[in-house]
Amino acid sequence: MNVSITAVSAGYGARVVLNEISLEVPGGSWLGIIGPNGAGKSTLLRAVARLLPYDGSIVFDGEEIGTLDRRSVARSVAYVPQSPIFPEGMNVTDFVLLGRTPYISHFGTESKRDLEIVFDVLTTLDLIEFRERPVTTLSGGEAQRVALARALAQQAPLVLLDEPTAALDVGHQQDVLDLIDELRRTQQLTVMSTMHDLTLVGQFADSLVLLSNGVVVAEGGASDVLTAATINEHYGANVRILRDDVGNPVVVPWRNGRSRGSL
Repeated sequence: MNVSITAVSAGYGARVVLNEISLEVPGGSWLGIIGPNGAGKSTLLRAVARLLPYDGSIVFDGEEIGTLDRRSVARSVAYVPQSPIFPEGMNVTDFVLLGRTPYISHFGTESKRDLEIVFDVLTTLDLIEFRERPVTTLSGGEAQRVALARALAQQAPLVLLDEPTAALDVGHQQDVLDLIDELRRTQQLTVMSTMHDLTLVGQFADSLVLLSNGVVVAEGGASDVLTAATINEHYGANVRILRDDVGNPVVVPWRNGRSRGSL
């Protein structure tokens, strides 16, 4: 799914967070959205998911999302927020099954195919052993994977991920991002994700966009965007840029020269 974002502004009440953002996200690509806290990263994803009102234009494969009904939007976009809400008393299987809601009629029940899709997703994300567990009893990392499972069960061509690895340990970070990348390639998904780990997003995303104070200040490949000067200017961080074995940038925080133990 191609996504075209043109002059989009959005915010909360009278507070404008995004200011005329324009981006093109080709179908089947992965766009990494980075920037300091408060830059507008989550707001951009919420606007694309049509969870916030916005000015401007957001078009999916030629259709303005403002003209689509809620069921059509849900079949087009799967969104995983930073802090998913998990209903009390609901088990993992039933929560992931909510991802199939756009395909079930108002008075219908889930089909055998819906249950098969949920089972496959739980298996893929190593969650089968939790399928009967109440979602509110899971650890942060387990809950994050369950939220991702619900989104994948939705089988939407556009997946929006807001800090998908924030609650995961290093091993599961790698597993989840590898899985997203594999599904993107095999199912031609388009992925837009916010991430704080600059090295990690540079390894997985095809292109990056850096937001600062609600506007795009840099975009392009990881090597173009992840420079020491750019990160220092917009994050206020002193870093060194190293290279891994295949040439990807590795962002390393660098001490400001204070002696150990100084204030």
